[in-house]
Amino acid sequence: MTTRALPAKMILAVTELSLLAFAVRGIKYAVIGAYLPIAVAAILALLYYGLRRFMPHRLRLALRIWGVLLCVYAIIRLALFIVLTVDPSVSAHAADSFGGVAAIVSLLYLAGGVYLFKANRRDNVSTESQPDITDS
Repeated sequence: MTTRALPAKMILAVTELSLLAFAVRGIKYAVIGAYLPIAVAAILALLYYGLRRFMPHRLRLALRIWGVLLCVYAIIRLALFIVLTVDPSVSAHAADSFGGVAAIVSLLYLAGGVYLFKANRRDNVSTESQPDITDS
């Protein structure tokens, strides 16, 4: 494995793990009868696969946008955690959904989003040494 292949594999691993997390959440909600989260996860996975397979030249921009969306999602989750921590009169479902473990997960989403955004900047590496993130 070359040193250039490691960042590319890390970028793909972070992306695929974040998509997997959304798929798992979608499956949990599908079990209780809410199918929208699994549909969104499936659409995101299909978009990712399509970009990676058929439009690899657009993948870097898509991963950068995905990093921004992950950051926004994580910040919203952290804000809800803070609000629900301050107001103790919340439902058990809200407390469970945005408790301490969810805050840690939100921080992981935030770290992954920042990593994807920074790792996919065009000026991050020169064009000669730019890793090919379509190979895996």
